[in-house]
Amino acid sequence: MRPIRAYLNGIDLGRAIPGAMLLEVTESAPKVNAQASAIAGRAGQWFLSADRQQLDVQLSIGIRERYDPVRRAKIRDQIAEWCANGGWLTLSYRPNQRLWVHPTDVPALGKSFIWTEKETLTLTAYEHPYWEDATETAVTLDKGTSNSGVITLPGNAGRVECDAEITVATGTLTDITLTVGSTYITLTGLTVTDSVTIGHTDEGILTINSGSGAALLRYRTDDSSDELLATCGGSTDISYEASKAVTVKVVARGRWL
Repeated sequence: MRPIRAYLNGIDLGRAIPGAMLLEVTESAPKVNAQASAIAGRAGQWFLSADRQQLDVQLSIGIRERYDPVRRAKIRDQIAEWCANGGWLTLSYRPNQRLWVHPTDVPALGKSFIWTEKETLTLTAYEHPYWEDATETAVTLDKGTSNSGVITLPGNAGRVECDAEITVATGTLTDITLTVGSTYITLTGLTVTDSVTIGHTDEGILTINSGSGAALLRYRTDDSSDELLATCGGSTDISYEASKAVTVKVVARGRWL
């Protein structure tokens, strides 16, 4: 049986810290906030929704140092440094999937002096608590003032946020509506001659900027959707209507429960 390997921001735990050995990985059941309302006149409740709040992954780590407590403490410190800032976690048994995590339970120094003890490191996903495809899926809609297409995503975790790059062919773009499935974003009052990028930070925060870096979020209409959402494990229609000819590239990553 091949050993499990864990990478944080592309850095292999076992290779970065030769004295550390990954023994086991445990994925806890996700924490879910369920919403329900009372049913008038009888017992029971109407189920409304269930929002996933966080996902925990525990790494059980052995330290390859039996006799030297100072060396064991140093290896423990290296483990703490490896995970200090969190980031993208990938595991060898989840090929082409990644999870954005923060360290929430780091091994205490005291245990590191007992050679028979293993360390347990907990990494928690808060901002988007799903495993997502490490490879983007992209669809480009050809130049025009309107066009349509389909984006097909892998995965099984409902709907996922999309990014988009809108490139202006000629002139000044003043208005555009980009639709993905049942969601859409309309931007009005623009004076863009290069491009518009709809994206997200690693923490999942929506950003809309011009090619020159100017913030454009304030040009989004009040009736626009909060996000552009495509379905994982299926196909979603995409389309746009613009005041000037543009090319639109829609990008998303499938995700898994």
